[in-house]
Amino acid sequence: MNSAHVLLPTVKIKIHSENGDAHVVRALLDSGSQTSFICSELAKRLHCKTFYNSINVIGIAKNSTTVQKSAIIDIHSCIYNYKLNVQCAVVDQITTNLPQYYFDTDNLNIPKDIKLSDDEYNMPGDISVLLGADIFFQILLTGTIKLGLKNLVLQNTFFGFVVSGSVPDVAQPKTQQLCNTSVVSMHALSCANLENLLTKFWENEKVPEIFKESISEQEACESSFQESITKVDNRFQVKLPLKKEITELNLGDSFSIAFKRFLNLEQRFSRDRSLFEQYNNFIKEYVSLNHAKPVDPMTYNNREAYFLAHHPVVRQDKKTTKLRVVFDGSMQTKNKISLNELMYNGAVVQRELFDILIFFRTYKFVILTDIKQMYRQVLVHPEYKCLQNILWRERPDQPISCLQLQTITYGLKSSPFLATRCLVELAHTEEKEFPLASKALLHNTYVDDIICGGDSINEVIQLKNELIAILKKGSFELHKWCSNHSDILNDIPADKQHFDEIDMSQDNTIVKTLGLSYDVGSDLLKISCPLAVDNCLTKRQVLSFICKFYDLLGFVGPIFVTAKIIMQNMWLRKLKWDNMLPSDLLNNWQTFALKFWKMCTQMQQHFWQKWHQDYLVQLQNRPKWQKEVPNVQENMLVLVKEENLSPLNWSMARIVRVIPGKDNKVRVVEVKTKNGTYLRSIRKIAVLPIQ
Repeated sequence: MNSAHVLLPTVKIKIHSENGDAHVVRALLDSGSQTSFICSELAKRLHCKTFYNSINVIGIAKNSTTVQKSAIIDIHSCIYNYKLNVQCAVVDQITTNLPQYYFDTDNLNIPKDIKLSDDEYNMPGDISVLLGADIFFQILLTGTIKLGLKNLVLQNTFFGFVVSGSVPDVAQPKTQQLCNTSVVSMHALSCANLENLLTKFWENEKVPEIFKESISEQEACESSFQESITKVDNRFQVKLPLKKEITELNLGDSFSIAFKRFLNLEQRFSRDRSLFEQYNNFIKEYVSLNHAKPVDPMTYNNREAYFLAHHPVVRQDKKTTKLRVVFDGSMQTKNKISLNELMYNGAVVQRELFDILIFFRTYKFVILTDIKQMYRQVLVHPEYKCLQNILWRERPDQPISCLQLQTITYGLKSSPFLATRCLVELAHTEEKEFPLASKALLHNTYVDDIICGGDSINEVIQLKNELIAILKKGSFELHKWCSNHSDILNDIPADKQHFDEIDMSQDNTIVKTLGLSYDVGSDLLKISCPLAVDNCLTKRQVLSFICKFYDLLGFVGPIFVTAKIIMQNMWLRKLKWDNMLPSDLLNNWQTFALKFWKMCTQMQQHFWQKWHQDYLVQLQNRPKWQKEVPNVQENMLVLVKEENLSPLNWSMARIVRVIPGKDNKVRVVEVKTKNGTYLRSIRKIAVLPIQ
């Protein structure tokens, strides 16, 4: 066997991570690869932001594998002032160490004035990046030197000279491991044109696959939390998980940009007085609860500070908070950097939403509740409060004032992690005293919504009491309680329950939780169906109709799969958003719309035929036996229900005798009508409101 060893061209490149650290790594130049690659270990060290990009990689003997993540990196030359932007597919390993074993370079006669890109080209080392044909010919420079040894050449590039070719008389091991570049010189079939367009459309149709943040970033965030977590006045206090020390942030001026955004907000207030009143009340409440304190902005002259822009989010469908103020931690300063960019994003510490909803349906008796202002119960360490300032004034003629937020808040990258991680910490520390509540916080909580239950009323009542007690340990308060059994909430004040007697709307037993509508009266999950399906004539209208259905558990999948297939065909034909559908697709859509309309109409007619006679009476059955009502008395005027007559034709009668039961509750009465005297159940009479 020929003892010559084929040396593949390698270069050393410099890559900067997001926090500014420089990493010098080895890259392989491969003109036979249709795409470039980066190993996942390096991508994690660089904190690369990856995105979904499905690529089919085909190697020797048509062996194929699928790569699903890509990243965009900037590579720098270690020798020249040269920079290149490269899109790389992320793989676990590119190839084995290159070269595969050490060899002596004394006999290669490489000129001393040559600047080699990889001065350790003869020593085995990791290959962290592969630069394919999309990059290869961009980096070549004029200048090729043949060394006259088995076709060994030096090729000049923007990264320096590279050595490639056959190296003679190399002592090789008995078993030679060949590294064919065709294993890494692959043919990449990008599915981006179709899959990137449809990925959002189809991702709800399967159990979600999570592309997590860099593991090292999550570990850094968790480490920051564990080092800083403490209790102050029965509340958790944490530090913001920054990528740098607070004195090294170099944020720059954010005041002027936040002030300009506030002036735009004031103009909006001038057009909508109601919005201003709600906004002003929100800010006043914030200050009154000590969640924000006035500070003099001049105190930040020689210190790092960040001013958050803010704006309103109005949700009229909410029962309690119609308006929420959201703070913008992604606002860039004059240095073109934002607070969120300098902050770690922690791992998701709670169960998946799909799992929580599935477990919720296994319980016979359930409770749903919400942690009131959960974010604002977690204090921020005093050293980091200077990064949470907002501008405010009630009237444009007043001087601008500065409010310093004392708690973690909406709009910051790390806030969801810090708030939910405090709940997990509370569950672990109080697990022995409150086992049921601890389990609920760990397995049945999604952000601030708790959805849990049990198989007996007593068990659920104990769970409710434990939840109240354990959350008091962290100054968290529960509100918006509801349950599918009234006995469970007997001791909960009416103002802390989700439903009240004043709300007489027809959906007063419907609670919206985690994107679904839950009817506590019937213990059923409900999905609303928009009926204006036949008006969809463009791709935009069809997609808008389909997206009105939020169906995480896949209940309506069999019904709507036809609509989604039609939508898929629209993408394949590359139709524009507002153009009319082609005749064949329009016919398919109208056929689906007709079937959908017939199905909904048939359900309505079936329901009405079955229930139209006693629907109104049935509405009163449940509250009648759940609430304490006074007994009917003699001489009361009533209407006597008759099944075959409408309510306007019922006979008027007077109660002449009441017949109480053993519990002194009257359930049967004797009534006198113009036709005689009868015994009637009180369910068969309607007391006239004239007593």
